[in-house]
Amino acid sequence: MASGTGIQPTRLTAGLSTVTNIKPLGDFPHPSPFHTSGSAANVFNQSATMGVCKYDTDFVHTSDLSDFTSGYASAALSTTLVGGVAVYTPTSATLGIAYKTGQYMQFVAGQKLWFQCNVALSTLAGVGRYGLQAGAVSTVASLMFVTAVTSGIVSLVSIVNSTTTVLIANVGTMVAATPIDLAYYYDGTDLLVYVANALVTRVAAPTIGATGTTLTNAILTPAFQSTPAATETTSVDWLLGACEIAR
Repeated sequence: MASGTGIQPTRLTAGLSTVTNIKPLGDFPHPSPFHTSGSAANVFNQSATMGVCKYDTDFVHTSDLSDFTSGYASAALSTTLVGGVAVYTPTSATLGIAYKTGQYMQFVAGQKLWFQCNVALSTLAGVGRYGLQAGAVSTVASLMFVTAVTSGIVSLVSIVNSTTTVLIANVGTMVAATPIDLAYYYDGTDLLVYVANALVTRVAAPTIGATGTTLTNAILTPAFQSTPAATETTSVDWLLGACEIAR
């Protein structure tokens, strides 16, 4: 056993497989990148065709910034914050939007979906939005956390076919210049909402906009934006978007 105190990590020196041994990657010593899903049915179904695709970034390299199409005046990695943080600065009070280039995610009934981010606004003079949206704009199709001016109250808001619905009016409160973890998880039926890694509410069989439990037919991508006062900055420590898909 290695020296030191506390619980030691599990050491799987032969690797870790997520598929049965009769599959092509059965003895591959890493999880399958294409056919590992979040559904228990895949464990028992030898012909399972579900998988998960994902995008995540910790903003530790300048190339992480180039993953995003940005309408902000500037974007840079912080030189004062440890662990990699992207700092986006708008032009005066102009809306700033940044979204992952390329769309690949979709809410589908019966299939899982994840979004998680750690974000901060330098002040609470403007509105921040963080979540999944269709392409360059969130006003057609999106599911985003929205912060209120001054109070910092965070709501979960959907827009489907340009119809806005406030799903949850108050899931938590953002404090100026203080990072906050925001996440939601669609388990294929219900929508679970988290703040600071704690489950705050579950929306059973949600109706988003006017499309029912399929949530939205749009193809989505992780995004964030702000409508600031002056040059209020948006800092993003990390971000993840993933969805279960039929392979």
